[in-house]
Amino acid sequence: MSVVSQVTEPDAVNDYGSDVLNQPFPIRVMALKVEGSTHPTSQSTQVQHQIELQIGEREKIGQGTFGKVFRAKLLNTEEIIAIKEVEMEEKFKSRELDMLKMLNHPNIVKLKYFFHSTSVHDNKDMLYLVMEYMPMSAHRLIQDYRRNHKILPLFYIKLFVYQMLRGLAFLAANGVVSCTPYKT
Repeated sequence: MSVVSQVTEPDAVNDYGSDVLNQPFPIRVMALKVEGSTHPTSQSTQVQHQIELQIGEREKIGQGTFGKVFRAKLLNTEEIIAIKEVEMEEKFKSRELDMLKMLNHPNIVKLKYFFHSTSVHDNKDMLYLVMEYMPMSAHRLIQDYRRNHKILPLFYIKLFVYQMLRGLAFLAANGVVSCTPYKT
Protein backbone atom coordinates (compact mmCIF):
# COMPACT_ATOMS: atom_id res chain seq x y z
CA MET A 1 0.00 0.00 0.00
CA SER A 2 1.48 3.37 -0.94
CA VAL A 3 2.01 6.12 1.60
CA VAL A 4 -0.21 8.57 -0.27
CA SER A 5 -3.22 6.24 -0.26
CA GLN A 6 -2.80 5.67 3.48
CA VAL A 7 -2.64 9.37 4.21
CA THR A 8 -5.62 10.28 2.07
CA GLU A 9 -8.09 7.76 3.45
CA PRO A 10 -11.13 9.71 4.73
CA ASP A 11 -10.51 8.81 8.37
CA ALA A 12 -6.88 10.00 8.19
CA VAL A 13 -7.59 13.42 6.64
CA ASN A 14 -7.97 16.38 8.94
CA ASP A 15 -10.41 19.14 8.14
CA TYR A 16 -8.64 22.24 9.47
CA GLY A 17 -7.38 23.58 6.15
CA SER A 18 -3.72 24.29 5.44
CA ASP A 19 -3.29 26.21 8.68
CA VAL A 20 -3.77 23.34 11.13
CA LEU A 21 -1.14 24.67 13.51
CA ASN A 22 -2.77 28.11 13.63
CA GLN A 23 -5.97 26.77 15.19
CA PRO A 24 -6.72 27.52 18.85
CA PHE A 25 -5.20 24.83 21.02
CA PRO A 26 -5.57 22.10 21.92
CA ILE A 27 -5.82 20.70 18.40
CA ARG A 28 -7.09 17.16 17.87
CA VAL A 29 -5.89 15.43 14.71
CA MET A 30 -5.91 11.88 13.44
CA ALA A 31 -2.37 10.79 12.60
CA LEU A 32 -0.56 7.64 11.60
CA LYS A 33 2.00 6.36 14.09
CA VAL A 34 5.24 5.10 12.57
CA GLU A 35 6.72 2.00 14.21
CA GLY A 36 9.40 -0.42 13.12
CA SER A 37 11.65 0.25 10.18
CA THR A 38 11.94 -0.37 6.49
CA HIS A 39 14.83 -0.82 4.16
CA PRO A 40 14.50 0.89 0.77
CA THR A 41 15.19 -2.33 -1.14
CA SER A 42 12.98 -4.67 0.88
CA GLN A 43 9.30 -5.08 1.65
CA SER A 44 7.95 -2.76 4.32
CA THR A 45 8.17 -4.05 7.86
CA GLN A 46 6.56 -0.93 9.29
CA VAL A 47 3.33 -1.00 11.15
CA GLN A 48 1.20 2.12 11.09
CA HIS A 49 -1.60 2.70 13.56
CA GLN A 50 -4.08 5.51 13.36
CA ILE A 51 -4.03 7.55 16.56
CA GLU A 52 -5.60 10.76 17.80
CA LEU A 53 -3.01 13.36 18.74
CA GLN A 54 -3.88 16.24 21.02
CA ILE A 55 -1.46 19.06 20.30
CA GLY A 56 -1.14 21.77 22.93
CA GLU A 57 0.72 25.05 22.92
CA ARG A 58 3.14 25.46 20.08
CA GLU A 59 5.69 27.98 18.89
CA LYS A 60 7.40 28.45 15.57
CA ILE A 61 11.11 27.66 15.94
CA GLY A 62 12.25 27.65 12.33
CA GLN A 63 11.42 28.21 8.71
CA GLY A 64 13.14 27.01 5.59
CA THR A 65 12.59 26.80 1.86
CA PHE A 66 10.19 23.88 2.11
CA GLY A 67 8.30 24.57 5.31
CA LYS A 68 8.01 25.68 8.91
CA VAL A 69 8.99 23.90 12.11
CA PHE A 70 7.07 24.21 15.37
CA ARG A 71 7.89 23.11 18.91
CA ALA A 72 4.76 21.66 20.51
CA LYS A 73 3.51 19.49 23.32
CA LEU A 74 1.49 16.32 22.88
CA LEU A 75 -1.18 16.46 25.55
CA ASN A 76 -1.74 12.68 25.31
CA THR A 77 1.79 11.93 26.55
CA GLU A 78 3.15 15.29 27.83
CA GLU A 79 5.98 14.83 25.32
CA ILE A 80 7.66 17.82 23.66
CA ILE A 81 7.84 17.26 19.90
CA ALA A 82 8.76 19.07 16.69
CA ILE A 83 6.20 19.41 13.91
CA LYS A 84 7.40 20.17 10.39
CA GLU A 85 4.74 21.61 8.08
CA VAL A 86 5.46 21.17 4.36
CA GLU A 87 3.38 21.68 1.26
CA MET A 88 2.93 18.46 -0.69
CA GLU A 89 3.95 19.42 -4.22
CA GLU A 90 3.15 17.02 -7.05
CA LYS A 91 6.77 16.68 -8.21
CA PHE A 92 8.03 15.82 -4.69
CA LYS A 93 4.84 14.09 -3.47
CA SER A 94 5.85 12.32 -0.28
CA ARG A 95 9.54 11.70 -0.94
CA GLU A 96 10.58 13.25 2.38
CA LEU A 97 7.95 11.20 4.22
CA ASP A 98 9.09 7.98 2.55
CA MET A 99 12.71 8.67 3.49
CA LEU A 100 11.96 9.64 7.08
CA LYS A 101 9.85 6.52 7.60
CA MET A 102 12.75 4.26 6.69
CA LEU A 103 15.38 6.07 8.77
CA ASN A 104 15.55 4.32 12.11
CA HIS A 105 18.94 5.15 13.60
CA PRO A 106 20.06 6.61 16.95
CA ASN A 107 21.90 9.49 15.24
CA ILE A 108 19.00 10.58 13.02
CA VAL A 109 15.95 12.46 14.28
CA LYS A 110 13.03 10.00 14.40
CA LEU A 111 9.68 10.47 12.70
CA LYS A 112 6.97 9.54 15.20
CA TYR A 113 3.68 10.42 13.48
CA PHE A 114 2.42 12.11 10.35
CA PHE A 115 -0.85 13.58 9.14
CA HIS A 116 -2.06 15.92 6.46
CA SER A 117 -4.75 18.42 5.77
CA THR A 118 -6.19 19.90 2.59
CA SER A 119 -7.06 23.58 2.54
CA VAL A 120 -10.57 24.39 1.38
CA HIS A 121 -9.42 27.93 0.47
CA ASP A 122 -6.48 27.25 -1.84
CA ASN A 123 -6.73 23.45 -2.27
CA LYS A 124 -3.15 22.91 -1.01
CA ASP A 125 -2.21 19.62 0.58
CA MET A 126 -0.08 20.14 3.68
CA LEU A 127 1.95 17.34 5.25
CA TYR A 128 2.74 17.46 8.97
CA LEU A 129 5.72 15.45 10.20
CA VAL A 130 5.75 14.91 13.96
CA MET A 131 9.31 14.18 15.06
CA GLU A 132 11.55 13.94 18.09
CA TYR A 133 12.33 17.37 19.48
CA MET A 134 16.01 18.17 19.81
CA PRO A 135 16.36 21.02 22.33
CA MET A 136 19.92 21.86 21.28
CA SER A 137 21.78 21.47 17.99
CA ALA A 138 25.53 21.21 17.58
CA HIS A 139 25.39 24.50 15.67
CA ARG A 140 23.68 26.30 18.54
CA LEU A 141 26.08 24.84 21.11
CA ILE A 142 29.07 26.04 19.05
CA GLN A 143 27.48 29.50 18.76
CA ASP A 144 26.98 29.62 22.54
CA TYR A 145 30.64 28.80 23.13
CA ARG A 146 31.74 31.44 20.60
CA ARG A 147 29.45 34.05 22.11
CA ASN A 148 31.09 33.43 25.49
CA HIS A 149 34.57 33.55 23.89
CA LYS A 150 35.24 29.94 24.80
CA ILE A 151 36.47 27.00 22.78
CA LEU A 152 34.32 23.91 22.42
CA PRO A 153 36.05 21.06 24.30
CA LEU A 154 37.74 18.47 22.09
CA PHE A 155 35.54 15.77 23.66
CA TYR A 156 32.39 17.42 22.19
CA ILE A 157 34.03 17.90 18.80
CA LYS A 158 34.98 14.22 18.64
CA LEU A 159 31.53 13.15 19.86
CA PHE A 160 29.65 15.30 17.31
CA VAL A 161 31.85 14.21 14.41
CA TYR A 162 31.47 10.56 15.42
CA GLN A 163 27.67 10.86 15.66
CA MET A 164 27.39 12.73 12.35
CA LEU A 165 29.56 10.20 10.55
CA ARG A 166 27.52 7.30 11.99
CA GLY A 167 24.33 8.95 10.73
CA LEU A 168 25.92 9.69 7.35
CA ALA A 169 27.18 6.10 7.02
CA PHE A 170 23.65 4.84 7.70
CA LEU A 171 22.22 7.21 5.06
CA ALA A 172 24.85 6.10 2.52
CA ALA A 173 24.28 2.40 3.26
CA ASN A 174 20.57 2.89 2.60
CA GLY A 175 21.01 4.81 -0.66
CA VAL A 176 19.75 8.15 0.68
CA VAL A 177 23.06 9.95 0.03
CA SER A 178 26.15 9.08 -1.94
CA CYS A 179 29.59 9.42 -0.42
CA THR A 180 31.35 8.82 -3.74
CA PRO A 181 34.02 11.47 -4.31
CA TYR A 182 33.61 13.39 -7.56
CA LYS A 183 36.34 15.10 -9.55
CA THR A 184 35.75 18.77 -10.25
